[in-house]
Amino acid sequence: MKNVCDAKRKLVFEITADDVTQAKRHDKRNCVIACAMKTMPGITSVEVGADIVRVNTPEGRTRYRTPDKLRAALMEFDKTGHWNLPAGVYALTPPPPSLSQEGMRKAHLRRQDSGTRHKNKAGKRYGVTGRYRKRQVNPRVLEFARLKAATAYA
Repeated sequence: MKNVCDAKRKLVFEITADDVTQAKRHDKRNCVIACAMKTMPGITSVEVGADIVRVNTPEGRTRYRTPDKLRAALMEFDKTGHWNLPAGVYALTPPPPSLSQEGMRKAHLRRQDSGTRHKNKAGKRYGVTGRYRKRQVNPRVLEFARLKAATAYA
């Protein structure tokens, strides 16, 4: 596995009209941002997510935050195929502490230590196997049971 780290500085890139025409909908490796960034020197591949953009270089993988404006434009592009931002220069920023690898690791350990991982909203514990979960009743099953009982005694 490549060396994965969070970015320390922002990354500036340019989106052109060619990037928009080459982009594919619902493809994290060939969306508008990925097509624009692949033309930059030193970048081998790019994966664009809703929150994090992963940039692969020969040295390793770097994680950036997806800005809100680009995220909204990508969602619109995936729905309609129309890129609603003008061609120009955009920047990816380092992830905030809550989305950093260390922050996510600490949050996971905090949840694990506090024991709130397997509790419902009321604070009652339920097992991972589902033994303590409230069972749902299917109304169709009840109706079939009533019909079966009515026809059995008739």
